[in-house]
Amino acid sequence: MAHVRYQLSALLILLNLYACVLVTPDQVQPGPTPDAPTVIILKSSDNSLFDGPVKEFLGATAAQVVVFTVAAAPKDELVTEIRFRKPALLFTLGTPATLLAKENFPDVPVIFAMVVDHSRLKLDAAKNVAGISLEPPATSEFTQFKMVLPEVKRVVAFHTPSSAQMATTAKEQLTGMGIELVAVAVASPAEVGRAYTDNVKPGDTVWQLNDPVLTTQETFEYLKNQTKASRLPFLSSLSEDFAAAGALMAVSVDLTSLGAQAADMARRLLDKSKAPADLGVQPPIGAYLALNLDVAQDIGLHIDDTALQFVNKLLAKTAPVAVAAAPGEKPAEIAAVAEVKPEEKPAEVKPAEVKPEEKPAEEKPAEVKPEEKPTKGKKKGKKGKEVAAKVEEKPAETKVVEAKPEPKPEPKPEPKPEPRKARKGGGVVAFYDPDANLREILKITAWFTDFLHTIDPELKLQPVSNAAALENLVSNQKVEFAVVSAKYLSGKSKKLKLTPLLVPSANGDTFYRTILVVADEKRGKNLAGASIGATVVGGDTASVLKILGGAGINTKGAMIIPVSKDIDALMALTMGQVDAALVTPSSLDVLKTINPAAVASLKKAAETQPVLRAPFCAVGEKGSDVGDVTRAMQAMASHAAGRRAMKTLGFDKWVPYSPAMSK
Repeated sequence: MAHVRYQLSALLILLNLYACVLVTPDQVQPGPTPDAPTVIILKSSDNSLFDGPVKEFLGATAAQVVVFTVAAAPKDELVTEIRFRKPALLFTLGTPATLLAKENFPDVPVIFAMVVDHSRLKLDAAKNVAGISLEPPATSEFTQFKMVLPEVKRVVAFHTPSSAQMATTAKEQLTGMGIELVAVAVASPAEVGRAYTDNVKPGDTVWQLNDPVLTTQETFEYLKNQTKASRLPFLSSLSEDFAAAGALMAVSVDLTSLGAQAADMARRLLDKSKAPADLGVQPPIGAYLALNLDVAQDIGLHIDDTALQFVNKLLAKTAPVAVAAAPGEKPAEIAAVAEVKPEEKPAEVKPAEVKPEEKPAEEKPAEVKPEEKPTKGKKKGKKGKEVAAKVEEKPAETKVVEAKPEPKPEPKPEPKPEPRKARKGGGVVAFYDPDANLREILKITAWFTDFLHTIDPELKLQPVSNAAALENLVSNQKVEFAVVSAKYLSGKSKKLKLTPLLVPSANGDTFYRTILVVADEKRGKNLAGASIGATVVGGDTASVLKILGGAGINTKGAMIIPVSKDIDALMALTMGQVDAALVTPSSLDVLKTINPAAVASLKKAAETQPVLRAPFCAVGEKGSDVGDVTRAMQAMASHAAGRRAMKTLGFDKWVPYSPAMSK
């Protein structure tokens, strides 16, 4: 009996010890039903860049989700804990997390993301592994580039033997876009100088491929300086940090879209409609375009304002503008200094040298450490250069009043005009329009505020990120005017006492429309279970489905993949990554001009109901100067900065609001 008690005591001690070493998850999201499958998300580290994809995945999946951080737990204990939970699928972010999953869970489907140069890890060879590459295809990158640089014809790119196939594929893809890619092979970074002299001609564009061997500080600086001296465009892949460091433009993965794309892939694996081998390694759906306006100025490149609506981030010397958020939310930096990259960045390490526990060594073009998080306001790099995204405008000209030639003797001092009464909102015009070009809101804010200063020196535009932030701003600052979406106006107007005064108009039309585009005509209006690419701000995918339902489209079981630009949704459709795209007609026309071959098979399936453009409203009790402000707003197009703001927002004048417009 004593022997039995001893065994039981020993067993209890072991169980207690086991409980002590079990890894605690970072987060657990219950499933909608008790029998919902379990998905494990593995983050390589606590790098803040992983947070966006995790958030989007959580919001888009119907599974129970448990989140772990690989760097925060002993490997053996973490593997034991994952096995105990019997996951139906693993979603990994970063190289260490992906290698851990590949080596320890060969019988569990794995979706990986945010792994640089995934081919070096031979992930394609594993039957249970699918994923999303960190490198957009050349067609996707140059579709982005051509929206700003439409005349690009001849492109020179340097590569080593390790990226020869990448260069060959890119050359084939760009030929279909009418672009000649001159792929120059070099053995090492030391040969780039000679190769540049021998191959780059006047009028060329230089492109930095995502070649780990050539992605070094020295090579980047050389190409940056040579192209600047020759006044040639220098384009880069992989990260917006390259644009911040001196490239004209850079295309990287849109991390918001990445999480939703992974959730859509997981949905198909969990319902057994697809196997990992069927999905394979897909290119990222969303592309993030960064443009350095200072470099454009240095090389004498004129960029049309209409192209700015296709840019995700503008970089310049002046400070960024923060977008107000609701209580408890982190304010968004729409055009702040480039975010840090994942810890597994371009490396000069050969693939064979990469071990499961190691992160690839790296050479960074921009002095940003992985542990650093983007901060609000200015941020200085190693050389002390401030990178942000606001363009300076010339101050308004001051009118000079000529003195009278013969003033009266002993004139009384001319009374100074009484100062204008302070506005109740402290000079704030709130801006909330989810369908506007919010990625470019920084520039719009600067131009809009410059114009507003002609009405009142204290008046400024304050963009907000969502409806809750708008209401918080109004309640705390008693905002006097606001530009709000027609949808919000119709649903919340009584709460905020909004009185519409003016409505934007483009070519005489105060409404805009969206169209549903498909590649398979057989689908028609039946999108049941489909994935749909659409521009979504604030994660409000439900409203997109409602709009489609109002157009008579069957969206039962459909999933919205949010993108930052219509072009991204259309490109995802051309590559078969989504079943449909909800876009504006103008964006389809733009893509037809840039990449006609890509859109040749796309068909319009339906058109949504017209949507009123966001009205300019008085907030609360209308003040005595509302008429003056309204008349000034109607003259906005005559002011240079005001005209640029309007153009970037997609309209050309303000017209008086009529109640009939909302019917």
